[in-house]
Amino acid sequence: MTRLPLLISILMLIIIFAGCGSSDDSGSVTLVITGLANGNLIPFKSKSGPLKGQQAGGLAQRNSKIESLIAQGDISQNAVFLDVGDNISGTPEAFYTRGKCIVDLMNHSPITAMLLGNREFDYGQEILKMRSKDSRFLFLASNIRNRNGGVPEYLKANMFKEVDGLKLAVLAITPSNTPEVTNPKNVENLIFLQGAQVLSEAVGNMRSQGADIVMCLSQNNLSKDGFKRISDLCVPGLDLLAVITLDDTELEVTQINETSIIPIYRRNMGSQINIVKVVPKADQNRLRVEMKTVFVDSASSRPRAEQARMVVDITRKIDSIMDEVIGEAQTGLSNDYMNESPIGNLITDVMRETAGCDLAFQNSGGIQSALKAGSVRLRDIFKVLPFDNEVVTMKLKGVAIRSILEHASQRRYGVMQISGGSYTLKPAAESHVLESVSVGGEPLDDEKVYTVATNSFLANCGDGYKGFESAVDPVIMEGLREMLVNSIREKVRFTASVSGRINLIEGSESKIESSGDK
Repeated sequence: MTRLPLLISILMLIIIFAGCGSSDDSGSVTLVITGLANGNLIPFKSKSGPLKGQQAGGLAQRNSKIESLIAQGDISQNAVFLDVGDNISGTPEAFYTRGKCIVDLMNHSPITAMLLGNREFDYGQEILKMRSKDSRFLFLASNIRNRNGGVPEYLKANMFKEVDGLKLAVLAITPSNTPEVTNPKNVENLIFLQGAQVLSEAVGNMRSQGADIVMCLSQNNLSKDGFKRISDLCVPGLDLLAVITLDDTELEVTQINETSIIPIYRRNMGSQINIVKVVPKADQNRLRVEMKTVFVDSASSRPRAEQARMVVDITRKIDSIMDEVIGEAQTGLSNDYMNESPIGNLITDVMRETAGCDLAFQNSGGIQSALKAGSVRLRDIFKVLPFDNEVVTMKLKGVAIRSILEHASQRRYGVMQISGGSYTLKPAAESHVLESVSVGGEPLDDEKVYTVATNSFLANCGDGYKGFESAVDPVIMEGLREMLVNSIREKVRFTASVSGRINLIEGSESKIESSGDK
């Protein structure tokens, strides 16, 4: 009988030591990844995803949800919180505070670092510097340099964080096409390097500094860019790569070479929380990566009183301005990124008629919403045209106009909405080609000089429209949003419809894609 306690003690020791040698989750790292709020400070009715038709998001609600997930043990106490950017612009609340209200609410979350997306540059670098000083988290971009080769003062190229004895290195790739999709003056004197070029060197540097896990935040689009462009970023030694996806059913970890791909839903508007658990395997050469995605149901996420007051203070000031009814849409005006749209026709018609020009152009990426039939409020116009653009008039030769529409025919950034003319596209091997152009019912004359109105983003060759470089006598008018608002106020009741301005020859397929382009 005296030997039984001894045997029990021995068995307990064996169990304890066996547990220490087993492949448990000790030494793991939990990452919590958010982003792509696009200025959505307050809850919104979700148009897609698992919460379609319900109230979703809201930054104060998201903060509350994160707190509850930590309290429930779904997120570890020492988790690292990261964000993939595109947060501080896109709504009236964001516009009127120049992104400060977004940063202030994000400061109430445990976010450690945020990738700079192209939307972070919407207000220019001086405002970005101010938001960087306001924030309690880092602004990250590994591929942005000054003209002298240095890293701009308002951001960091990388971040190190030690968790449970593991050293985590975080890199971040701002979209290299940012100079094309934001106003060039907003990124003046900046160089945006290609991601693969930067990562090849940066990952090696992180490893030489003792990093056990190397990850990269990016906005490369899994749905749009495809395997090739994503795989270019999966350089040797990169363990994790955060990307975006347009498919809300595509939210699972995948593998490209040695890199685990973490997808973030593009249209989540700040309502998605990705909990990623990273566990080194026994040989330390591979990782086990698991992801759980949580969407913020606003109704069940009660924000803290202080944060709720912050939101109320902001929205009360803005609502008094934004809720003004400025006119009535007699029919709904839909938006179509890849085809002629009623809302595009309305905007270009207002530009052309107000400026008294032959033609007007508006890029589809600059139109971010449709208009419903009925009362139109100032807030609705901000949703349609969230970017700060002026109307610019100029003189262009027909050959330059042809060049602009040939570039548009690729539909890389959607079609070019037009007033005062029409054009036809026909299918080609990989895209489309320009078949014909008319202005005022007559064929385009390459040698004739036409008067053109467009937005300042395009006038500065945004989206790669180099045809605008040959503009003569450019004149900056009022803001595009203000011009549209004044026109609606004057007309009171208005409508617009598709009228055969953009024609696709039979056999052309319309592939709808999303863009944050201006």
